[in-house]
Amino acid sequence: MKWLFPRNDLGQDSGLHDAGVETFKGNYYRYLAREILQNSLDARSDSTQPVVVKFNSFEISRDKIPDIDGLCTAIKQCKNYWVGDRKAAAFFHAALQKASAEKVTALRISDHNTTGVVGDDNERTKNWYSLIRCSGSSSKYGGEGGSYGIGKNAPFATSDLRTVLYSTYTLENNHAFQGVAKLVTHELKNGGKAQPVGYLGGPEGASIRSKDKIPRRFCREE
Repeated sequence: MKWLFPRNDLGQDSGLHDAGVETFKGNYYRYLAREILQNSLDARSDSTQPVVVKFNSFEISRDKIPDIDGLCTAIKQCKNYWVGDRKAAAFFHAALQKASAEKVTALRISDHNTTGVVGDDNERTKNWYSLIRCSGSSSKYGGEGGSYGIGKNAPFATSDLRTVLYSTYTLENNHAFQGVAKLVTHELKNGGKAQPVGYLGGPEGASIRSKDKIPRRFCREE
């Protein structure tokens, strides 16, 4: 399982101030709770029972985080590429220190009595594609909260590494795991530039779909 940041080739550079992430500046935790709860309520499974959402802050040894060294490499490249931008340089300096520490502080958010996140990497009308693979769109409709697809950026705004690891277990007994990092344009080790959004997963950044290949700590059991 490795981090992959796709090539940018001749595309436009993207800096630190991503509009979707900046939307939640000022009161990160309020926005985070609001957006997470809204998404979980929209995915309620049994309408006669409440949705339960648990927030748990804890420390995790960096060697338990899949390919944390790959993420650190990307953060270094971001810092070097934007060395002339004071805010970006300061952000990535702090991010690198935290990602390089022996233990990393993490926030786990898990919901219960929900459908799970359905769909795969290529089903454009399903929730998984909208959440993981697409920006500025949503699979929700007018009757549901957050139908513009902006709320999914709240966890990235809260994260000092701009990184979220997703794990789901659906009602159809399907498992899926994927890491997403929303950084900035940076140079690749083998030349050329990388897009700001990277994926932790299998070959070519694909999500992990086999339960046996998902690290136990990140695998949902219900």
